[in-house]
Formats: sequence, C-alpha cells, structure tokens
Amino acid sequence: MTDRHRLAEEYARDYMGKIFYYCLRKTGDSHEAEDLASDITLQILTALHEGVEILSFPAWVWQIARNRYALWAKTNRRRGENESFIDPDDPETENVLTAGGYNTTPSVAEAYARDEEMAVLRRELAFLGRDYREIVVAYYIEDRSVGDIARALGRPEGTVKSRLFRSRNLLKEGMKMAREFGSKSYKPEEVHFEATGRQESGLPWSAVQRMLPKNILLEASNNPSTAEELAVAVGVAMPYMEEEIAALVDAGLLKEVGNRYVTNFYIMSRDLQVAIRSELIMLTRDWAERYDTVMEKAISIYRTGCFVPENMTNGELKWLMVLELLDHCIEDCDGYTLDFPVKHTHPDDNWGFIGYEGNSLPDQWFVGHSGSMDSDRTQFWSYQIGKWDMWNRAATWNTPTIKLIGEMIRTDKRVHELTATEKAIFDDRRNPYTFSIDEEGRVIPNIVTFRDGEKESIRKQVSALPEFAALQEAMQTVFDRTVEMLRKEGHTVLEDQLNYCVTMALFDIRGILLDSMVDKGILEIPAAPAISTVAMQLIVK
Repeated sequence: MTDRHRLAEEYARDYMGKIFYYCLRKTGDSHEAEDLASDITLQILTALHEGVEILSFPAWVWQIARNRYALWAKTNRRRGENESFIDPDDPETENVLTAGGYNTTPSVAEAYARDEEMAVLRRELAFLGRDYREIVVAYYIEDRSVGDIARALGRPEGTVKSRLFRSRNLLKEGMKMAREFGSKSYKPEEVHFEATGRQESGLPWSAVQRMLPKNILLEASNNPSTAEELAVAVGVAMPYMEEEIAALVDAGLLKEVGNRYVTNFYIMSRDLQVAIRSELIMLTRDWAERYDTVMEKAISIYRTGCFVPENMTNGELKWLMVLELLDHCIEDCDGYTLDFPVKHTHPDDNWGFIGYEGNSLPDQWFVGHSGSMDSDRTQFWSYQIGKWDMWNRAATWNTPTIKLIGEMIRTDKRVHELTATEKAIFDDRRNPYTFSIDEEGRVIPNIVTFRDGEKESIRKQVSALPEFAALQEAMQTVFDRTVEMLRKEGHTVLEDQLNYCVTMALFDIRGILLDSMVDKGILEIPAAPAISTVAMQLIVK
C-alpha cells in the first residue's frame, strides 16, 4: 500500500465525520455542510492522488478544511461567528496565544482543528528571528503594552509597532506554508575535521564536539543561508539556532555575509575525497621502494648525527625516518603552506582547519602529527598512526615530563638532584617505554632525540643525497595534480585556502605509504605497538 492510499484510508476512517460536523457548525445548514464537506474531501483526495508532500497530515487536513470554508464563506458573503482560523491581525483574537478569545465551547472537531492550528502557530513562532520573537512573546503571551516593550528593549514605539505588524504577517505566511524540513533534521550527517597550528583557546575543537554545530557548518558550506533556513534544515528552533550561530561566528568557523551565514573553511565532499585518495594511491604506487633506497643511505646520517637509543633497530628507526622524509618532501613543494587566512579572535591562536564529509574511506590510514612543548626549548612530537593500535600510545609524554626531561638532558641533571616536586613528576612517568636511567643517574630517552642544530643538519644532508631530488620532483607532481582536482569543485572558500587544503590532503600519503611499506616487508609492526616509541622524537635546545 502506497503512502497516498494509506493516508486516504486514514482520512476516511478518522477525519470524514469530524469534517462534516466542522462544516455543520460553520454553515448551520445540513445540506450546505454536506456540500462543503464533499468539496473539502475532494480537495484532499485529489491532492493525495497527485502525490503532494505532507509534513503533518492532521495539520494539512484541517488547513484545507479552513481554506475551503473561507472560500465558501466569501462566496456566501458571510462567515461563522466562531470561525476557528487564528488571524493575528484580528483584535478579537489578539490573545489567542494565551488560549483566550473564545466565547463559546467548541465542538470536538472544532477544538481539534484549533489544536492543530495552534501547533502550526507555535512552530512558526519558533522560526521568528530574535527581534520579532521577543516582541510577539511580550505582547501576546506576557500581555505587555507597546510602550512597555519599547522601554524594555530600548527601541522607539514605532519600531515595536512595525515589527509587531511584520511579525503578524510572517506568522500568517508561515502558517499557510507546508514547510519542507531538511534531511539533517531527522538524519544528521557526519563530518570529520583536521586542524593544524596552535590552539591555545581550545578552538576550533571545542566548538565542534556536538552534532548540531557540525551539521550547521555542513549545511552552510558553500551555501550562504539565513538563520531561518539553517533552523529548518537542521530542525532546530530559532532561539537555539541563533545561539549556535553566534558561537560558531565567534570561533571563526562561520562568517556573516549580509543576513546570511557561510562556513569559513573548506569542507571536502565525499566524492572528491574518494577521487583524491584514488589518485594518491595511483601516483605513489612505487614509492615504498624509492623511499627505502633513500632511508638505507640516511641511516648512518641519523645514527651519527643525533641520539638514537642503542636498543632501537634500523627497522624501528625507519618508522620515524620515512615520515620525516615524506613531510620534508611535502614542505618543499612549491605552493605548500599551513598558513590559514582566517583571523582568529584569540591572540595566541594560530590554527588552520579543514572538514571532510562523512565517508566510507578507511580511517585507519590517517596519520596525525601532534606534540607538546616547554616553550620552544624542549619539544616532543609523535606521529599518531591510525592503524595497528598505534594512535594513543602509552609512551606519549605530557608537558611537565617534557619540561623536566628537557632540563635534565640540557643541564646533565641527575635523578638524585631532583626536588621533591620534580621527583614526583619523574616517578609518575617513569616506565621502561619512555626513558631509563644509567648508573650515574642520567636520564636516557627511549626515543630519537635531537640537540641544538642536529635536526637541521640531518635534513640538509638527506636533501643532498642524489635520490632525494627524484622524490621531491614526484611529490611536486602529486601536489600540482591535487590542485587541479580541488579547483574543479569550485568551492567559494577555496579562493584563498586552496594551497592550505592541498597541503592537508597530501598528508594522507603518510598512511598510504606506511601501509605499502608494511605490505612489502620494509617496515615491521612493533611487537607491542600500543607502547612502542617508534615515530616519536624529542628536540632539546
């Protein structure tokens, strides 16, 4: 049974008798009531046959009934005294929102019709903007005078009157409308984000931890929308929508253009993500062996140029080397940038942001790069690997530990020289996976450690290897190809964020390359990946 047949049966079963009594009450004549009820039924069944889309079947039925009665009353030059249509301009019904203004007890059918209309009225009240809504609520629900409202809002009485008049018209227009709520109101979509840079204020992550702001941003992506349009699309009343919009604008993720709002950063579509990922796989299919050739020559450069733990094998060292080498090639591309053109409200923030529509791509391919630091003197960086249980690893260091270990390495401070507070930090983090202590009480990191200038020196030596130029040229080709693919989407915000977005897209190669190297046996998965220190580094200046 189709929806239209089901609704037709529901109308015949539950509404036809009520419609007749509604018509009888309005016309006062059984013959006219039969004619009017037949007309209403014909209108309803015809609309159902034509496949009209209906938000609320009861509200729709009674709206047609009221409309056909209004036409009947106009034709007969009269209107029933107890007309149930709520007209905000009618002084006899000014207090309708408080459920007053009725002098007689309505019939069951009439009461039902009025309830349905009240539901529609409440719906429309929820979609009024703040300036209009405050005045309507104060005037009708709180029963305050125009003068009182004007004083409370600090506005001229003329402004209050004009907005009251305008809000009445908006309510009437909305009540006649069969609103089409967007799919996000009942089927929220998922969107994922990546960020770069410093986020001292907690932004942007703190602004996008809930489904509602995510879907507002997704709806407004390359689609300038009014607050009301966003409210309808997401299925949220205006008071809440206005609050969410204000927070997203303040966070720098949404910008106002006239009376519309648009996402202030790029959100990549599902189709484009699949296309770019497929292109990256094709363009990098022979990179595992080529990168391994460079790493084999660079192993001695690392072991003589910085501190590599004695028990770290060359295979374990390669986890860091390949990701460092890959990032080096990306950073040397013409067009590479992590500079985000959006101005931040927090003075210490310097972050960039990109979104991805939810997709079925393997998330375990994602490899992030995060760190903590004691100013710029000691830095800890870890590649977070989505696959093989290597994302949140137990060996990760916190800021107090970084500061303490950095000072101990920098000043050759021994364990027995630590203060009570320092000893507590030290003992809290001491485990065989992070650092060890030699016989004289010196701290020995279990991760690759660079001292002043060592990292820059190693990078320069690796860049001088004959095979490096070919890797860099191949990466530039991939960068340029990704630029071409992104430009085809024609997204407005890409005008000044194109190179940033391409740079972020290329970091997907990290996971692709690691996956290929493991498959080919170039890299071995650590015996205890969740506590492994591979692909981590400490920088002490």
